[in-house]
Amino acid sequence: FDILADTEYDLSIQVGDFGFREEHQLFLASKYNTGNQLKNRILFGNHDDYTFLNESYSLGDFHTFPELGEGNLFSIRGAVSIDKHLRTKGKSWWENEEIDLHQAANALAEYNRCKPKIMITHDCPLSIKRHIFGYEENQLTNRLLQSCFEDWQPEIWIFGHYHQSITHIEGKTTFTCLNELETLILKI
Repeated sequence: FDILADTEYDLSIQVGDFGFREEHQLFLASKYNTGNQLKNRILFGNHDDYTFLNESYSLGDFHTFPELGEGNLFSIRGAVSIDKHLRTKGKSWWENEEIDLHQAANALAEYNRCKPKIMITHDCPLSIKRHIFGYEENQLTNRLLQSCFEDWQPEIWIFGHYHQSITHIEGKTTFTCLNELETLILKI
């Protein structure tokens, strides 16, 4: 999706499942990766090559976006691959597709400090998964995101793990799941 300020795009964030080695190498070589890393960023999901997690275009484990103003935007990466038994470790699946407990604790602390207006994740909280998709997976990422939601409800929460175009309002938060290749433009 894109964050819009006035009439110019200031930030474009891909919400995960960007791809494996070839897609990341093409991105690094593309005209869109022009050295202004603020413009094009990637939030890693479960269908991503984690050897690229530390590239400058990656949002890392979590990100606060101080350049957009304190408390405006926050992101947390990761999700579980339910099809990992069909994929190849180090080629189409990576063990670190979810953040670990230490990273989760740090992300939750920073989220609670920032109290963001907009939350961007690859997956969604447990309760939202249950309401929208009718099931729960008791995974670390879902539990972390549930804790975030219970501690602070942002105005907007954007995610993409389920590759469906869905909007759901829960409490003070409008949840938007983006379909594959769907674009959402926000003005902050």
